[in-house]
Amino acid sequence: MSVERFDNRQAQVVGALCAALFALIGLSMVVAPAGSSTRLYGACFTLLSVLLAVQALRSSCVVVDDSAVVTRSIVRTRRYLFVELRGVDVAVGRTGFNGFGREFLVLHLSDGRDVVFKELNCKPSKEPGEASVVTRASACIAERLSDH
Repeated sequence: MSVERFDNRQAQVVGALCAALFALIGLSMVVAPAGSSTRLYGACFTLLSVLLAVQALRSSCVVVDDSAVVTRSIVRTRRYLFVELRGVDVAVGRTGFNGFGREFLVLHLSDGRDVVFKELNCKPSKEPGEASVVTRASACIAERLSDH
């Protein structure tokens, strides 16, 4: 069973760093000379921030194994069996506030719906022979889909 993983490492690191900043704020509340309610709030804030940092490091990726495609965002992980898929495309468009002209995946489901996964995104490759991470993920999914 071969497993392929495609990550948006930049998004993972930025998300984890933002969560780490919040964890530091929580820690400052824990050690601040204040009431016990502030310390309790700071401890909860720190714990949730650490959990968010871990989740951020695991997000923004697509995992393709022999039976399914798994998409992980910071909030949700979804698994699509190959029997549920009829195709995959790479689209170019807006992915966020400043994300213009970026590639992302579109999974075509057997029931006619399309699932847009913008968490794995990148700028289109400028080199003719160089494939972006999104293009490589799409090719891997299409190859495994043709085997089923």
